[in-house]
Amino acid sequence: MLSIETISQRLADAKGKRERLISTLNRHISALEKKEREFEKTYKLKPELCSEESLRGNDKAFWDYYSIKSKNSDILSVNKRIQEAEERIQALQAELRSAKAQQAFMENQIPDVIKDFFMRWKEDSISFFSNRYEQYQDFVQEFRTKELAARKEAVRTLPAYSQYAERVDRMSDYDLHNVFPRKPMEDFLKSLNLDYRSISEAKSSFAGPIVSAMCKYNDPEQRRVFLERTIDHEMRSKMLDLAQRIGEKSAG
Repeated sequence: MLSIETISQRLADAKGKRERLISTLNRHISALEKKEREFEKTYKLKPELCSEESLRGNDKAFWDYYSIKSKNSDILSVNKRIQEAEERIQALQAELRSAKAQQAFMENQIPDVIKDFFMRWKEDSISFFSNRYEQYQDFVQEFRTKELAARKEAVRTLPAYSQYAERVDRMSDYDLHNVFPRKPMEDFLKSLNLDYRSISEAKSSFAGPIVSAMCKYNDPEQRRVFLERTIDHEMRSKMLDLAQRIGEKSAG
């Protein structure tokens, strides 16, 4: 379950979206009423009693009527989106109540010794994954260095790349990644487990899901916030699960 802070923010966002949609709906209704008044005044006809077929031959009336019809469609569309926003708000309100109940349970029912244990676990986990992220950067750089060295070795030793051999030390990373033909290079790298697939698998295995997700954030502060929220969520889930297991055994 998400934190109370996150759910509350999402709920506020959902309510803001609903208010914006209601404002849009009111603008559409006002525009529709104006179009209907002008149509009735100009053509002495009530729009709701007309049809596109009955107005064919009178292009201006036809397109004025079509504009009214389109505005009605806009209103229906916005009403549908308002209903979806209301459903979203209700779902978030239910989720918030559940999160608050869970929070109250953890604060009032879980012994302090368990809380202290999980707080230490949280701190240790944040430290571990922060260090693991830094280690991962070194790990990735090491693979890059090995891969480039292997590419140079392939250019020096494989007959298919004899035309590059004399200038291999002057070739840029881009050049080394774009030698032709490609297959001899791919086979050479694969023999050393330095092909794209092997490197991707090694990186994924080293990083794991949390560090991989941390790599999506270039900003250190955003990365820190993500990690703390992730570990806090996992801590609360583990704490609640343990407390429920203790409660079940006590009841039994």
